[in-house]
Amino acid sequence: MSLLVLILSVALVLAGSALPGVTQEAAAAESGGCSAHATSFATTPVGEGVAALRLGCARDAGGLRPLASGDDDLVAALDFNPGAQPDLLHQQMRDMVGAIRGDQADGMSLSRALTLNADRNSVGYYQEQEDGVSYDGSVHAVGDSLVIVVPAGDVSAAGFWDGFWKKFVTGLLSTATAVAATALCLAAFAPGAAAAAPVCGAVAGALSGGVSELLSAALDGKPIDGEAWGAALGTAMWSALAGGFLGAFVSFASESAASLIANAQRTLRGWAVKLGNWANPLGYVADVLNGNAVNRLLETIQRLNRGVGASDAHLRIMPLGDSITYGTGSSSGAGYRSTLYVHLNQQDRKVEYVGSQRSGPALSPVANEGHPGWLIKDIAGIADSVLTTYRPNVVLLHIGTNDMSNNVDPGGAPARLGSLIDQILRYDPGVTLLVSTIVPSSFPGTAERIATYNAAIPGVVEARRAAGKNVWLVDMDAVTTADLADGLHPNDRGYQKMAGAFYDGLVSAGQAGRIEAPDDGGAPGGGPVKGWIPQETIASGTPTARSRRGSTADPTPRNRSAATGCGTRSRPSPVASARRAAPSASPTSTVTTEPTT
Repeated sequence: MSLLVLILSVALVLAGSALPGVTQEAAAAESGGCSAHATSFATTPVGEGVAALRLGCARDAGGLRPLASGDDDLVAALDFNPGAQPDLLHQQMRDMVGAIRGDQADGMSLSRALTLNADRNSVGYYQEQEDGVSYDGSVHAVGDSLVIVVPAGDVSAAGFWDGFWKKFVTGLLSTATAVAATALCLAAFAPGAAAAAPVCGAVAGALSGGVSELLSAALDGKPIDGEAWGAALGTAMWSALAGGFLGAFVSFASESAASLIANAQRTLRGWAVKLGNWANPLGYVADVLNGNAVNRLLETIQRLNRGVGASDAHLRIMPLGDSITYGTGSSSGAGYRSTLYVHLNQQDRKVEYVGSQRSGPALSPVANEGHPGWLIKDIAGIADSVLTTYRPNVVLLHIGTNDMSNNVDPGGAPARLGSLIDQILRYDPGVTLLVSTIVPSSFPGTAERIATYNAAIPGVVEARRAAGKNVWLVDMDAVTTADLADGLHPNDRGYQKMAGAFYDGLVSAGQAGRIEAPDDGGAPGGGPVKGWIPQETIASGTPTARSRRGSTADPTPRNRSAATGCGTRSRPSPVASARRAAPSASPTSTVTTEPTT
């Protein structure tokens, strides 16, 4: 049985086995406590690649009883088949226990520690709804089993079904998937192989996050779309695996698809028979996660592997936005740009970043147009000028965080974004514009405003696409608050996810034939950009306009001069700290203690 078959089988088995019926059985479980949905604690043979579940009250747990403090505590045991290399499984279990206990020592509840891995490895399929439920407990490695114990009081504190149970099974699922998938993956490599850690980390991480999101959607009563899940999973795996180990992964995955889905469905339906009342939801998950889900996963990986388009196509990319574009919060200072550059260069193409700003390591592509603290309208003030100066054929736009963080007319932000999109495409009809939703925030108020703004962005983009405009939506849902460095800016993991999302968007545009070669009538210009001068002054007027690709469709773009001044407000210098307070842009602005972007 191939490795990918085993790994995805674990994921699907756990998704099914942890999914109680959202029916009369669920209602009956409200007062059941540790005895609800209890299984026998007798151990049974565990198939290779499967994590068996034993669940119930501590009083019935036999040799596991000493791990609990009371008879009514809930005990969950995940039993694994150690296979031919038990040391790998046992090491993964010890690592997981150590990580969870370390998080608890830092003040986290057990529930937060269990779900943190899923948050960090989100694939963007579904965002679990905040429920305020928290429980504590302990985790143990016992032989070939991972055992989790939750005190009776924590089980019943918030209501069994809508409170505790959803949270518990989701965290349990993520943890079990990560342990099993990592151990199985490592077993396929020779000891000490350089590829083992990066490949297995990417595969196991994506699976644990993806299956957790799938389960969360089902438990929240949302319809499950297996194909959409497979696409999200494929993008997450690709994004984390891109590099020297990608070719072997693509070949391996392609060879394993048929046996993967057949084995997964047999395992799910076998658990449905064993668990009685849980049979209906298990059958539902098995029916949805059919061959189409796996096919979509593999199609996504192959599509990303083909790249943006012809390898001789020159990409002149302008990253445009605020300090998230600048790279604040990343260890290198380059943000998503360095990882995206690696992705794009795997197709041996010419790739360059352009812009007036410089941030990141000296030997990496550092140019960008990310301005710390700026609002949507500030970017609009320089858009015409930077397009003329640097002549990109691709613009990556991530903007609006400061409008939300500083509460600058958040309700009007979608309209301002739409106007900025129109301005860019009117001034340069040949450019390929990728517009992303913005990353989340962990600050109350800002988080809610971002969620509302992000919900409006797809409609803003789709309205332009319906009119034939070359604009593409990039969804940043895979970035969660666990991927933030300071509550507002991504950390390295968050920027890696942003790079994957932008790469996916570029592949979609490129393979659709919507990325034109840049206008190479001379090298892109340099120096100060009209509309923004580093010396803290604003210049009126405009640079000399130029014609792009012979377009005469609009009298405003590069066929004639156009005024670009945006007033006389001062601007941050190009090397200003990203934490500088945002420029005052509106009488409704509210200065906060949050970092600015």
